[in-house]
Amino acid sequence: MNNEFLKLMNGSWRALPSNIETKPEQSTNKSASRTPPRSNFNPVTYSWSGPGGFTSNQQNPLVSVAGTYTVTIQGVSHCTASASTTVVFNNAPAVTITADSAVCALSAENTASVPSAGPGATYHWVVTGGAIQSGAGTNSITYSVGAAGSVQIDVTVTGTGGCNASAQVLVPITPAPTATLPTEIASCGPSTVTIPVSLTGTAPWTIVWSDGVTQSGITDANTSRTFNATTSTILGIQQLFDASCSHSAAGVVHINVDNGPAITSQPANITVAPGGAGTFTVTATGSNRHYQWYQQDGNGIIKTVGTDSPSYTTDPVHGNMTVWVVVSNGCGSIESAHVTATLGTPRRRGAAH
Repeated sequence: MNNEFLKLMNGSWRALPSNIETKPEQSTNKSASRTPPRSNFNPVTYSWSGPGGFTSNQQNPLVSVAGTYTVTIQGVSHCTASASTTVVFNNAPAVTITADSAVCALSAENTASVPSAGPGATYHWVVTGGAIQSGAGTNSITYSVGAAGSVQIDVTVTGTGGCNASAQVLVPITPAPTATLPTEIASCGPSTVTIPVSLTGTAPWTIVWSDGVTQSGITDANTSRTFNATTSTILGIQQLFDASCSHSAAGVVHINVDNGPAITSQPANITVAPGGAGTFTVTATGSNRHYQWYQQDGNGIIKTVGTDSPSYTTDPVHGNMTVWVVVSNGCGSIESAHVTATLGTPRRRGAAH
């Protein structure tokens, strides 16, 4: 074969040619002219065949279909050899993340998953803006999220053939609904009170109250409920739902059931030394009481005096006066008895001896 040989390289036969030239015969007639060299070189050829009618004359063709490929190599001396190889494609796994279109603020147990890539596949998850709770290393995870913004979920799946593929999804975080209640509501005696509620979020809403009452199907963000108040109490919203999310412990209101004030001990008349001061005191019941003292002098002039207190101390007294107090709260008022501060008679000094 003129020093020609075949070698199997990378799963296919390849020809390694040798260039062979013949030497011209030497003429015995020294006077004869020399014959030019003659070459017997022939190029190496490759003939490939494969699936779907594939053919190629390249030494190293590119293929895109799995199957068995056969090459026939013809060398420089027209000798031929054939070999076959099987091409197997390891496809990258199909990776599509399935997750909620949105998640609620501060929520947990949210899910994300990808199709199984078969036995031996590995899964690497990264959750930005949240935290993986369970399922790391599998094709399905649960995760928690923060209070606002969005959460980014990334996954890389590697199949048993070593090929990998990645996917990413951005999930917006929906704010939780809120409810605003008044801090306090006063009721004068047992009565039915109306509690206003201001809501945020997406209708319809459902409110679960601490007394067991549930309001559902609320479509107005400014709503209310009634409550039969017999004694002072605290009423709260335990759970609030809107069309997408929920919120617990959404607010409380203090309901104060009050009665008008009642005087249980009237101020008393006093006698004051000239230039001295006297103190009047009243005792009353009823919550959130306020006190306004009045004073009328000997000329009939009335003026407000003192502070918002159950006691009043006069200025230095130089004449008789009348004093009283009005006790009030949000449910009414009551006026005390009118009492007097009488100027006492100065004590006479004894005669000198």
